[in-house]
Amino acid sequence: MYLTTLLLFFCRTANSQQISGSDSLKSLISDTLTKHQKSDSVALTQHLNKGANTDSSALKDSVLTADTIDTYSSDIETTIIYTADDSLVMDVTNKKVYLYGNATIIYDDKKLQADQISLDWQNNIVFAKGRKDSTGRYYNYPIYTDKTDKYVCDSMKYNLKTEKGIIHGIVTQQGEGYLHGDTVKRMKDAVYMKEGSYTTCNMKHPHFKIVAKKVKLIPDDKIVSGPFHMVVQDVPTPLGFFLGFFPIINKKKSGIIFPTFGEDQLRGFFFKEGGYYWAVNDYLNVQLTGDLYANRSWRAAYTSTYIKRYKFNGNLNGVYSSLLDGFDNETKQQNFNVVWNHATLARRNSSFNADVNVSSSNYFSTNTYIPTLVQQNATASNVMYRKQFGRTPFSMSVAARSNQNMAESRTSNKSAIYNATLPQFNFSMNRITPFKRRGSSGNKWYEKIFLSYQTNTSLDFTNRISIPTSSGVKDSVFKINESTMRAYILPYSRMSVQHLVPVGTTFKLFKYVNVNPGFNYTENWYRKKFNYGRDNSGRITIKKDTIEGFYRAYHYNMSLSMNTNIYGTFRIKSKFLKAIRHTFTPAVNFTYAPDFSDPRYKTYVTVPGDTNLKGESIKYFIYDGAATPSQRQGNIGLSLNNVFEAKVANKKDTTGNNSFKKINLLDNLSASANYNLAADSLNMSDINIAARTNILQKINISIAGRYSPYGYLLLNETFLNNKRSVQQVKVNRYMFTSATNSGLADDYSYNISIGTSLAPKRKSPQMPSSKDPELQRALQYIHNNPLMYVDFNIPWNLNIAFNMSYIKTGHADKVVNRAITLNAGLKLTNYWKIDIQTGYDMIAKKITTSNFGIYRDLHCWQMNLQFNPFGAQSFYMFSFTAKSALLQQLRITKRSSGYLF
Repeated sequence: MYLTTLLLFFCRTANSQQISGSDSLKSLISDTLTKHQKSDSVALTQHLNKGANTDSSALKDSVLTADTIDTYSSDIETTIIYTADDSLVMDVTNKKVYLYGNATIIYDDKKLQADQISLDWQNNIVFAKGRKDSTGRYYNYPIYTDKTDKYVCDSMKYNLKTEKGIIHGIVTQQGEGYLHGDTVKRMKDAVYMKEGSYTTCNMKHPHFKIVAKKVKLIPDDKIVSGPFHMVVQDVPTPLGFFLGFFPIINKKKSGIIFPTFGEDQLRGFFFKEGGYYWAVNDYLNVQLTGDLYANRSWRAAYTSTYIKRYKFNGNLNGVYSSLLDGFDNETKQQNFNVVWNHATLARRNSSFNADVNVSSSNYFSTNTYIPTLVQQNATASNVMYRKQFGRTPFSMSVAARSNQNMAESRTSNKSAIYNATLPQFNFSMNRITPFKRRGSSGNKWYEKIFLSYQTNTSLDFTNRISIPTSSGVKDSVFKINESTMRAYILPYSRMSVQHLVPVGTTFKLFKYVNVNPGFNYTENWYRKKFNYGRDNSGRITIKKDTIEGFYRAYHYNMSLSMNTNIYGTFRIKSKFLKAIRHTFTPAVNFTYAPDFSDPRYKTYVTVPGDTNLKGESIKYFIYDGAATPSQRQGNIGLSLNNVFEAKVANKKDTTGNNSFKKINLLDNLSASANYNLAADSLNMSDINIAARTNILQKINISIAGRYSPYGYLLLNETFLNNKRSVQQVKVNRYMFTSATNSGLADDYSYNISIGTSLAPKRKSPQMPSSKDPELQRALQYIHNNPLMYVDFNIPWNLNIAFNMSYIKTGHADKVVNRAITLNAGLKLTNYWKIDIQTGYDMIAKKITTSNFGIYRDLHCWQMNLQFNPFGAQSFYMFSFTAKSALLQQLRITKRSSGYLF
C-alpha cells in the first residue's frame, strides 16, 4: 500500500502536467458529434428498402456524371443518411460509397463520424478511419454513437445488419470511467476486449489504469474482467485481484460497499466503512455502513437522502458506536449522533422544515478527527410547520426546539444539559390598519394607526432542575432516563401561554422628525402557583405542594420615540479631497410601565425578615413562568449615531465622467444610554460606545465599550487555591463625584478587534448546466464530503485578526484577553496548496488549537495531509484518494489516535 502511495504521488511527469484540450478524453467523448456542414458538402439519402429497385434518376450528384446503376436488393429496412464535407465517390458496379472529409453516416438511432468512411451496401459493411497530418498526429477519429453509448477509436469495421464489428484502439466513457482497448469485438448486446484497461483518468494517456487480458462490457450495466492488476504511470504494480467488477453508474444502483482496512494505534486492526448501498428508487436511497476493530469496538452508520421534485428534499444520518481505548480497558464509550435536514422547495401557503442535530456528550471527541467538530460543545435542533391562511393576515406555526450543551460534561462526569420546547405553537395576525378607508391613500394620522396580534404557547423541559433542599435551592443536572423523566423532568416542566397586542402609529413632526407612539399589552397564562414561606430551619424555600390551576397575569407599557437625520458637508479645495460629509442621527425614546409587583396586582409576595444585601425585602413571583416587571419604569433613552464619508479623486477614471468617488471614513460612531425617572436609585444605565471603520477597504477596526457610572461596595473577600473572589454590591453613588475613588470608573469593559481579509480577485468559473445528472451527482458528493476537496482556483488568501478585551467589575480582579488568529491559504503551484488555521494567546503565551493542511492535486487523485502538533487536540490525518466517486475505495488513509506526540 505504501509503495502504491509513493508511485501515485510521483505519477505526474513533466509531459502530463499540462492538460490541453486535445489530450482530454472528456472533451472529445462528450462532443455533441454535430459538425457544421459546409456549403459545398454533398448529402445523399438512399432509401434502401428490401427488394426495392432504384434507377439512375434516383441519384443526383455534382461530383459524378450521369450513369446507370444496376438494380439491387438489401436486407436493411430503414433509411441511411450520409454526408461528407470534401467529396463523395460512388462505385455503382461494386455497390460501394466512399466519403471523405468529416464524413457522417446516420442509420436508425446510430451515428458514425470519421475523416473517411466507406459503405458497402451489398454486404451491409461500414469501415471508418481517421487521418494523420504532416507531423504524424492522428485526428478526426472515428466516433460511433449508439443511443447513449459513444466510442472513439482508431478504426472500425461494422455490420449494419448484424450489429457486430471489429474496432481497433477504442476509448469509451462508461459512467464516470473510461475503457481502453486495443482489439475489440462488438456484439449486439456486449463488447469484448483483448488487452483492455479501465480508468477514471480522462487523459488520452491515463496516469493510472486497471489492466486485464480480457474485458467484457455490457453497456449501461457493468464491466467485468478476468485477473487484473493496477498500472501507475506505465509501471505495473502487484495490486490486483483474480476478478474485476465495475458497475456503470448512469443511474442509481444497489450494491455492496467494500470496506477499507488498516491499523489504529488504540484499537488495533480494523475494517471500516463497509456495508451496502440500496437505491430504493429515483427519489430515495439508503446506505448502511459499519466499522469493526480488533479490540471489539464497532460503529454502525445509516445515511439516507430523498427528494420530491419541486416539493421537498432532505437527508437523514444516524451513527451509533461502542468504542474501547486499548485492549485492557473494559469501559465502553457508547455514543450516538442523529442528523436530519428537511426543506420545502416550493413557495406555498404551508411549509415544513427541519434541522435536527442530536448527539451524546462525547460523540464528537471520539468519532471524528475534524478539529472544529472535536471542539463542538453545543448542538441545536428545530422542526417547524408553518401555514398562511390564504390572503388573510393570519398565520400559524407549530415547532419543536431543543438545544444541548456539552461543555460541562466533557470536563466532568455530568450529563449534558438539554433544554427542549415541545410543542411551541404560534398564531399571529400581521399588522392591519383598521381605520384606513378603502381606496384612501392613508396619509391621515388616524389612518396610520396599526394593530397586530400574536399568541405563543410552549411546553418547556430541561434536565437542569432547581430543587429546594434544607440548605437552599440546588441546581442539579440529571441524566435522561425513565426514572428521572417521571421524578423530575416532567413534574418540573413549564407550560406558558402568552398574548401580545401591539398598537401604534407614525407621523412627521415639523416635516423632519419621525414620531412613533405605541402601546403594548402582554398577558401570560400559567398552570402552577407557588406558596412561599419558611421551612423548619428558617430558610426561604418554595413549598413542594404547588397549586395546579389556571392563572393569569398581565402587564403593559407605553412608548414614544423620535428620530431625524442631520447632514453637514465640509467643502475642501484640494485635487485629491473634495468634501467630507457628516450624517448625524439623534434618537430619543421614552417608555413608561407601572410597578406590577405592587400588592394590588397580586402577582408578587414578600416574606417578613427576608431581605437582600441592601436591606430591601425580596419579592417572589408566585406563578411558574415569565414574570411581570417588578419595578416601575420611566426610561428616557438617548442614542447618537454618526457616519463620516469623503469624496475623493477617482484615479481609475479616464473618461472624466466619474472623476470623484465616495469612500467611508467612519462607518459608525455611536453612543447610547438610558435614565429611569421612576427608579428610587441607580437611575442611570450603562453607557455604551461603539465605533467601526474599514481603512482602504482592507483593514477592519471595531471598538466597543461599556461604562457604568456607579461604584461598588466591597462586602467580603476570600482566597481559594490562589484564586481571589469577592462579594460586592453596586451602590447609588456616581464615580465622577466620589471622593473615595481616584478613577472615574469602577465597572467598565471594552473590546478592540483589528483584522484584514486579503485575496486576489478572480473570475467565477462557468458552471455547467444544472440539469446535467452527472454533474448533479458530483456536486452532491462534494457537498456530502467537503473536506475531501480543495478549491485550487484561489491563488492565496489571508485572514489575520487581533482581539483584545478588558473587563473590570468593581473590586473583582480584572479579566484581560489578547489573542491573534490567522487563517491563510497559499497555492504554491497549480497542484500544491497549503492551508493554515492557528492563533496565539498573548496572555497564556501559548498557541491555540490549530490545523495545518497540505494538499496535492494529482489530476485524477488527491492527497491531503492535516495535522495539529500543539496542545491536547494534537493529531494528524493523511489520505490519498481517487477523485472519482466510483473509485472512492481506492484510497489510503492513515490517522493518529489520541495524542500525536
